Amino acid sequence: MKIGISEGKEERPGEAQRIVVHGAADPPSHETAMTYVGRIVSVIVGGTARPEGTPFGEFIRFARVVAVRARTAENAVCEHCEGEANSMLEVVWETGYTDSGRTICEGCQWGMVTEGEESIEFPGEER
Repeated sequence: MKIGISEGKEERPGEAQRIVVHGAADPPSHETAMTYVGRIVSVIVGGTARPEGTPFGEFIRFARVVAVRARTAENAVCEHCEGEANSMLEVVWETGYTDSGRTICEGCQWGMVTEGEESIEFPGEER
């Protein structure tokens, strides 16, 4: 599955930035998750659907994967979604998002950003 997201940018009013996310029907294996280091994933963060519409950012946020480790019996429950996990992905959230911890599991990520990575800002990265 592939979804395109257009996001307005204040520094260039009226010009949309195209971000493409390639999602999968099933969470990745631990071996596949290991290849995510350095890449940007979209992560389900919650939100409530409202009849008048809900901003995309209430459901999905972006995070850069900085490390991946196998879960053990002692830490098999994901801190982010509270589901059982095989992998723990340590992440840095996009600039401006601080509502979640630094770890997610393979089931929390909704897809890999395949286009438009340069338009997603992260703390400490210069543009």
